[in-house]
Amino acid sequence: MEVKSLINQNAPEIPYVFLLGAGASKKAGVLLVDEMTELFQKRINEIVLSYVEKHRQTQNTGLQELAPKALENLKKLILSSDGRKFDVEILLEALSRLSDKGDMINILRPVQDVYSGAYLHLRNMLMSFVREVCERIGDVDYLRPLKGFSGENGLDVFTLNYDGTVEAMCEKFEIPFCDGFSPNWNPNYFGEGEKARIRLYKIHGSLFWFKTRRSKYIKLPLKDIDIRKLHYFTDEDISETIIYPLLTKEVYTGPFPWLIQQFRNKLLRTNLCIVIGYSFRDDSIRKIIFEQMESNPELWLYLVSPHATEVKKAILNLHSDFFDRIVTLDLPAEDALEKRVLVEHLNSLDLARQQEKQAMMGLLTNRFLSSDSWQGCIFNYRLVGHFDRIRSSTEEVMRYQYKEMYGRIPIQWMLIDLAIRFGFQYFLNGQKEKARLWLTMFRECWAAAEGGQAESLAPVDQLPDWYRFFQRNQLTMEAEQGVQLRNEIARLLTDVRLDIETKNILQQVLENLNEFCPGPQRQATDYRTFVRDHGNRTLFKLSTNLLDRIG
Repeated sequence: MEVKSLINQNAPEIPYVFLLGAGASKKAGVLLVDEMTELFQKRINEIVLSYVEKHRQTQNTGLQELAPKALENLKKLILSSDGRKFDVEILLEALSRLSDKGDMINILRPVQDVYSGAYLHLRNMLMSFVREVCERIGDVDYLRPLKGFSGENGLDVFTLNYDGTVEAMCEKFEIPFCDGFSPNWNPNYFGEGEKARIRLYKIHGSLFWFKTRRSKYIKLPLKDIDIRKLHYFTDEDISETIIYPLLTKEVYTGPFPWLIQQFRNKLLRTNLCIVIGYSFRDDSIRKIIFEQMESNPELWLYLVSPHATEVKKAILNLHSDFFDRIVTLDLPAEDALEKRVLVEHLNSLDLARQQEKQAMMGLLTNRFLSSDSWQGCIFNYRLVGHFDRIRSSTEEVMRYQYKEMYGRIPIQWMLIDLAIRFGFQYFLNGQKEKARLWLTMFRECWAAAEGGQAESLAPVDQLPDWYRFFQRNQLTMEAEQGVQLRNEIARLLTDVRLDIETKNILQQVLENLNEFCPGPQRQATDYRTFVRDHGNRTLFKLSTNLLDRIG
């Protein structure tokens, strides 16, 4: 992050866009991919029997015996190939490519000879099963808060799901929406539907979209239908219009190129994409998102799912440069929406970004860092748990020689618990220079707090203004800040990567903090009083020992 680039950012045309993955439909009863896979394997014999009864001409092919064996053989071959896992989407990919003689997966070639009479039927069974599962829509009330995000200009919701949960919610609560069909596909409907509160872009298609033989796309919001018996009024056969994530050919036909382009365009015009229940398993969508983040430096991601933090870690293995532009909320969709946690976090995040920009503008233009703006920025980033941004922005600030415009307390004291967290994060990752940067801040805070330690660091006239501020004012630590600092050190004491001697020093730091930091029943204490009463057992000396340990 560069200060100049941050200041040059303009207000977004669109406040935010939503991207919904499978997890956004889970509360409505739609199974996740892994759940769907488990159920399909469990019910395979029942599914085959039902399929045979519907397609009586296949009864004499031995399908009831062959299909389960073909499934098991495909599973073994998929699992044995490099980097592969087994689920219904990968199975569909394999079955579809086996159906296409010009596009086979080499590792699956042996299946053709043995199970040539079964794999096409197995593919049809699986597609019917996916349709059946995704048609089951239960409670959709938890999605109603989406309406509150629509504002005056409506809300753009992109979804990778085939199910109709968003449409069902809009129908139930009479929320005007547009998805480009009426009943034929026409992208102009999005422009004509300006009164729509929700614009719904179904990037992977829908259970209710169909294509005629002459490539006319229509919408039929009907359940429990037998596609084989459906015909357009011109007697043309129709087929479903669903793009399974690992099958990309259809992306270049029908509505899909336009929908993908809209996704690209909207990401360039917003500063926040709220991603709910998506694991980023679709490489093409992931690449689009990070290409647009590269082009639009204002664009951040806000990930919402029970495992959002883990999803972020996986993303950073491929896109590490964006670590401080991805915020996480480890909650399921229904809790984030219904309990208004998402609304509260977005308000705090928006305020933090504004305050950061204000602080940086003062830093760049006149070398003054407004403590009010910076403290507010840190406080609000803490509220949403975005510590990566606190770390990167503080490191950017520390590159500048600046004077502080003091607010309630010096900035460094606000960061004392994070200083030890970031310092040891860097140390454990082998980045000793940055580790020293943060652990030096930790030490200097205690040096200033204790008083009389100035000569240990630098001549008085070379000490920063914040240091002299500490020496002129009583220093206290509030209960919450003390708890945060103690928690950070307690967490480090459980890290198996740290050696015994370092942990011993940290244990002494923790014991001192237990004396100094107020608990729920204690008042804030002046640290100089603590130092006077405890002689040489000071946090400055212990933090100096920590610096010596990291080398």
